[in-house]
Amino acid sequence: MVRKILLISRAIAFCLCAGLLLIRCEAASKDSTEGAPIRIGVVLSLSGERSTYGKDCLKGINMALDLANDMGGIKGRKVELVVRDDNSSVVKTMQATQDLSQSPSVLAVLGGTGSKLALAGASIAQELKIAFMTPLATNTDVTDIGTYISRICFSDSYQGPALADYSFKFLKLKSAGIIFNPEDEYSLGLATSFKRHYMEIGGEVLLEIFQSPAESDSAMIIRAIMNKKPDAIYMPGYHAEAANLAVLLKHSGMNVAMLGSDGWESPEFLEKTSPILTDTDRVYITTHFSPDDNHPLVQRFVADYKGLYGELPTAPAALGYDAAGVLCEALRRTPQLERRAISESINSISDFEGVTGNITIDEKRNAVKDVVILKAYGGRFVFETTTRIR
Repeated sequence: MVRKILLISRAIAFCLCAGLLLIRCEAASKDSTEGAPIRIGVVLSLSGERSTYGKDCLKGINMALDLANDMGGIKGRKVELVVRDDNSSVVKTMQATQDLSQSPSVLAVLGGTGSKLALAGASIAQELKIAFMTPLATNTDVTDIGTYISRICFSDSYQGPALADYSFKFLKLKSAGIIFNPEDEYSLGLATSFKRHYMEIGGEVLLEIFQSPAESDSAMIIRAIMNKKPDAIYMPGYHAEAANLAVLLKHSGMNVAMLGSDGWESPEFLEKTSPILTDTDRVYITTHFSPDDNHPLVQRFVADYKGLYGELPTAPAALGYDAAGVLCEALRRTPQLERRAISESINSISDFEGVTGNITIDEKRNAVKDVVILKAYGGRFVFETTTRIR
């Protein structure tokens, strides 16, 4: 499925770029207007099925860039966002990324509200040679597209094993069932990496259920879990399906732990499950950030976010904040504000102190940092610990 999306994305990218053969992209990417704003493109899902993540991410991006501008901007110039809503659509993601990339004044793009959209946007950005940093897409293949592509969140190949390690070694959950959507790159990547590591360290996978949101058979799922009796169910996916599973398992009376991923972290999940989950239920997720972290930088961010938006920041908001912060740092370090140099500057970032942890971009342009474990109950995601696969 990932290979198919990449091939389609690259084919479309080729067609989109065909009319640009007479344009020298590198020369066009240079912004030589002294004193003009530094323009950064943003392609996020501000409507459609992924909008809850995209809207929060944009809030964090805006906060970080407002802070940079309040401190005098970058190289004496203000930073200006050019925002595009992709409506949670692959085609619109590609069109928006193309439009931004063809504008000589746009020097980099932040975007990709999920792996499928990031794969599409990143293919265009790589073809047009503009830095594309994703705050939210965890699929391993995203950064494999090319040297102009990086990420601030950790990858599925790290997030899945981190939870497998924690659940087996610390929660003592020795057997698991996995429910995932093989047609979704995010869900499939996490399921694959979790299963591989869980079995390597001694865990037993008793059942695997392929599920798409449009073809959900609740009765079949509950019967299968009752028959196999795993210690835990791992369901890498998004908040709507996760909330439905939590309600089903709770009402079934089974004492089974529920394990999830950062896609569960949404107000909608909490709204649906808060009436039924207590601190005795074992519902754990991996994510990138907790507002309960007492680090002064985190607590300052939490206070500022609450002051602006009247609510606690989510992981997408924190990732957006750090993505914009890393990009600003890369712009400060870049001797020349030119697309290739900016991309190289991003890829060399090391020990950046962000609200989602201490961030280093590795040789595959992935962020190396701790994974946060949260427990869901009482209408909140409560901080448990951090973990790292070493």
